[in-house]
Amino acid sequence: MSATHQPAPERRRSGIDAWLDERLHTGKAFDFVLNHPVPLHVHPLDYLGEVTLFVFISQFVTGMLLAMQYHPVAETRYFYCGTAALAAKHYCPAVGTVAPSEAWQSIQVIMSSTFGSLIRSMHFWGNYFMVVLVVMHMLRNFFTGAYKYPRELTWLSGVLLLAMTLGFAFTGYLLPWDQKAYWATQVGIQIADTIPIIGTPLADLIRGGPLLTGATLGRFFAIHMLLLPALTAGLIGLHVLLVNIQGLSAADGLVVLEEGGAPLQQIPNVPEAAIPPPERPGRRVPAAGSGTISASAAQRGADDRGGA
Repeated sequence: MSATHQPAPERRRSGIDAWLDERLHTGKAFDFVLNHPVPLHVHPLDYLGEVTLFVFISQFVTGMLLAMQYHPVAETRYFYCGTAALAAKHYCPAVGTVAPSEAWQSIQVIMSSTFGSLIRSMHFWGNYFMVVLVVMHMLRNFFTGAYKYPRELTWLSGVLLLAMTLGFAFTGYLLPWDQKAYWATQVGIQIADTIPIIGTPLADLIRGGPLLTGATLGRFFAIHMLLLPALTAGLIGLHVLLVNIQGLSAADGLVVLEEGGAPLQQIPNVPEAAIPPPERPGRRVPAAGSGTISASAAQRGADDRGGA
């Protein structure tokens, strides 16, 4: 007998779960998040979204720790390092030089301790991991057709999250306020300046004026630490909500089986596979008595047979 998609049984609550449910009615919210259609066979590429979320949380935590020590100030008082002792305290890059900006000095102070160096290295390399994982996640969804009906909004929210990730990378690159950061940001803004009609106003908006100055550093820090995290957190919440509503799109898909167990059709669209409407365009209607095998339904079917 083929297994069909059924709602998850009501589970008994105890402890802190029951305490919260009595006061905040969180039970249905938790059930909605935890109980949703899943594919029968999970491909390693299906976990790219979870891995990307983990890296974002790591970036969020390490970024907050770095912000406690970082000073987004491009100016500094004139200070001459005439001795090696002053240069060793990171007041200047070397003996006989003038103290650089407070932003650059704060980075040197962070890197001078083992814990600070670890946190900044995690944040630095996490940026590259974040960009690569988001691009891989988008490519996986594109080539498996996860952008199609009914997941258009899930795909669009993912595109916006990709834009947020690139915004994080661009605004964070300037924060060390060294020569590489300055001129790389200058090149990026000049590229935006080449856009017809809106290029020059857009470049001035990004810089905070006609030149890349300390005002640009403060603006980039505010965008990097306040605006982008708030927008990204909201988009991630929306993205996860849509995934829970529409179900996970599997790379290998679900298999619709005939009564005898022979494969009838493979469907990469989990919600449609879990509850297949006969009127869905572009699909061959399964034969009578056939059903859809999902991970939760298969497990429930096995439990029922074991209980019998």
